[in-house]
Amino acid sequence: MANQIVTIVRNGLLAGTAYLGAQAIDRKITGNRLDDTVLLGALAPLPDSFVRPAGVVMHFGNSVVASAAYELVARDRLTGPGWWRGAVFIMIENLALYPLALLERHHPAIRSGKLDSYRTWTAFAQQVWRHLAFGITLGTLPSSRTNHDHL
Repeated sequence: MANQIVTIVRNGLLAGTAYLGAQAIDRKITGNRLDDTVLLGALAPLPDSFVRPAGVVMHFGNSVVASAAYELVARDRLTGPGWWRGAVFIMIENLALYPLALLERHHPAIRSGKLDSYRTWTAFAQQVWRHLAFGITLGTLPSSRTNHDHL
């Protein structure tokens, strides 16, 4: 049980890091001001200097929760190599949650202009790319159970 928890946390943190790396790349390429750490952190009533650090903590918390869902529920229910199972899992999550972008006009960082709209094709492509980085990383990492092929 302890080994499983360590694996879930490690895999979530590594996949979450891959997501943030993909975010850094796509922000440079597109010039869009879409930063999920600000998206998350600005939900809390914090001074601006605390928004990004709080968002990073929230992002990694979400990453560990996603890792737990993958490890405990989805990994064995999906077929194919690990990278594919991870990608499919996280794209299901991405497509299920993306409609929340319809509520973006209520988000403080979008209302204030600190973040660009998530309701554009470029923003959607950025989210797909980021989530694929997360999912492929998650799917290729070892499970706490040893009977899986990961690549």
